[in-house]
Amino acid sequence: MRESVNNRDSGLGTQDLILSPSRAQTLAHGFASVSNFFPGTKVLASELMERLVLELIGPADVKRAMVFDDQYISTGGQFYELIVGHDRFNADLRPIFYRMLGQPEGLCCHPYDCATMLIAQEAGVILTDGRGQALDGPMDVTTGLSWAGFANEALRRQIEPLMLDFLRGRRR
Repeated sequence: MRESVNNRDSGLGTQDLILSPSRAQTLAHGFASVSNFFPGTKVLASELMERLVLELIGPADVKRAMVFDDQYISTGGQFYELIVGHDRFNADLRPIFYRMLGQPEGLCCHPYDCATMLIAQEAGVILTDGRGQALDGPMDVTTGLSWAGFANEALRRQIEPLMLDFLRGRRR
């Protein structure tokens, strides 16, 4: 994805800014997160992230930064971090977690939060509904949406089966 940047005031002229998701083949030493903004789903989100790291990288070495978790509390912001190559994987699975826990649906992502989905996909980000299907939802302001975003297909092939296995193993 190209965007022209006008640096007229800096004397640099016009330049192309190339936005591209990460091409990294592993989560190691990169940014990745499962959204856990509010109490209620934090334990499941953290357990999933711990499992992903254990399975994909190995036992946690607390003396080294194996995976960075810098959550952006906005779906558009999370998509942006994937688009520009900062993050390798992000997921917001709160509606799935609420159902797994037998809780009423609380604060979560809604269809309008995914307004920048097409931009992310055009940039090369792979977005799913968190269960391996296309990210889609009704055009309303109330439906909770779960989603998973992968910077590239190699990361999706590694992460998604583990994520789906985790979700299946915890079904209510």
